[in-house]
Amino acid sequence: MEMRLIVQVVDVHRKVIKAVVTSLVMRLFMDFLGASRTCASIVFSISGFGLYPTETLF
Repeated sequence: MEMRLIVQVVDVHRKVIKAVVTSLVMRLFMDFLGASRTCASIVFSISGFGLYPTETLF
């Protein structure tokens, strides 16, 4: 009876690169969400003073 072992080759380097790219994409996305929230809060605070972004301030 012959036993065969199935060996799975694990490409550790590729998995590390995928993890790094995934974390960078997540970081960029979270930074974008933070920037858009900041922009939205500025627009709402300006509109609270009766000024609207379409009007000129000067």
